[in-house]
Amino acid sequence: RDVIAKRRDNPRAHNNLGKALYFEGKYDAQGKFGPPTPGLFRRKLEEGIPEYLKAIELKADYDDPHYNLGVSQATLGNPAVAIEHYRNALEINPDMVQAMNNLGGLFNAQGKQAEEAALFIKAQGKQAEAAALFIKAQGKHAEAAALFIKAIELSPTYVSAYDGLATALGSLGQNDAAERYLRAALERDPLFAYLHYHLGLILAKQAKRDEAVVEFNKALELQPGMHTARFQLGVLMVNMGQTNAALAHFYEVVGAIPNHGKAHFNLGLLQVNRKNIPQAIQHYRKAARAMPNHVVAHYTLGVLLARTGDVSGAIQHLARVTKLAPGHAQAHHELGGLLKAAGNLRGARDHYKRAIAIKGDLAEAHNDLGVLLIAMGQDMQALAYHNTALEYRPTNLIMINNLARLLATSRDSRVRNGRKAVKLAEMICRLTNNRQPVMLSTLAAAYAEMGRFGEALTAIQLAINIALRGQNDPLAGMFQALTQNDTLL
Repeated sequence: RDVIAKRRDNPRAHNNLGKALYFEGKYDAQGKFGPPTPGLFRRKLEEGIPEYLKAIELKADYDDPHYNLGVSQATLGNPAVAIEHYRNALEINPDMVQAMNNLGGLFNAQGKQAEEAALFIKAQGKQAEAAALFIKAQGKHAEAAALFIKAIELSPTYVSAYDGLATALGSLGQNDAAERYLRAALERDPLFAYLHYHLGLILAKQAKRDEAVVEFNKALELQPGMHTARFQLGVLMVNMGQTNAALAHFYEVVGAIPNHGKAHFNLGLLQVNRKNIPQAIQHYRKAARAMPNHVVAHYTLGVLLARTGDVSGAIQHLARVTKLAPGHAQAHHELGGLLKAAGNLRGARDHYKRAIAIKGDLAEAHNDLGVLLIAMGQDMQALAYHNTALEYRPTNLIMINNLARLLATSRDSRVRNGRKAVKLAEMICRLTNNRQPVMLSTLAAAYAEMGRFGEALTAIQLAINIALRGQNDPLAGMFQALTQNDTLL
């Protein structure tokens, strides 16, 4: 500051002041150098930017302030601006290894973001757009690899460039080459924890799981707070069938980082496999909260809530899925069933139809829409959906039963077909050894439609007896009520 006060046109002084502010932001409230206080560090970074810009204004071919602007803008979360400044630095000084390394890191990050975006879009059924994003991601990783290779040529001992190159090569599917570069880097710096971590990732991709475990553990030995390595150890343990160890690793991760969405998601999955549904729901809730756009987390949570009777909660999460991934046929189907249970028949109908529009061979959606339309008094439309369901699932006994019941009991004479109803109902009762009360009741209704009242009474009495033997009193009571209903028998 004193130099600038005496001579404001000194570009080096402005650049150095910017760097001084950067390092000042890394001191804590007690004046100790270490992990920066976020608010203070950001403020100092922002104060430094005008100094770098002034240095460039005074000396247009000055590479260092462009580099420092790249560092500051990347740290502040402005990668596009950072890339521009790193490029400017390299135009002025093509051999600036640090700028190559940092620019390569940003390209790798952009490639990773494009990959994640592609997966998200693919989940929406937009295959072509997803493919285009994957190609873009590959392009970014290729750009990064070229920069890292040049950096290594200029500075063969620059370990960070080896690490970045391995990351790029791994993303490009060149795992053997990535492994070689990481091992070469570790020969130069065996105490660099992130080299061990990234080598673990590459080894895991190659299914060298035991070796990957060694590398992740080494990373944790060198840097005990590296929870990314702990998380990957959990993933490896799952893949190796060691679920208890996996649980321990994931619980340690969420203990340190309570909002670690992926760890909660994996804990939810493991608890589902253990049939510990309350615990699974708890973890999926946290996963969905931490990752509000994670389709699978919301879908799985919605399904689990539905199975435990929380209809409104399930509706909330499945509706979220249909917003995030409009092409998710199964979510529309599940949501249709829940809306029906909540009494929203029109909403249920709309989602069943949407599921069918997305996935025409989803037999369950055709069947459930048929059942719903019967409840709405639209038997002719229901008949078409039941027939279509059986085109896709011709041996599904429940779907056959639903069609037979409609044919036997419809109030629409155009739909009723007692002869076919009897044929279908006799077949499913025979296949189930006359032991399914609901199917026996359908057979009774079919016999009644054909005027075979004695056989109808026998069938319904058998259904009652089976229900009673199975201690299903509500079902037995329902059937007893049916025997007294003159419209049925």
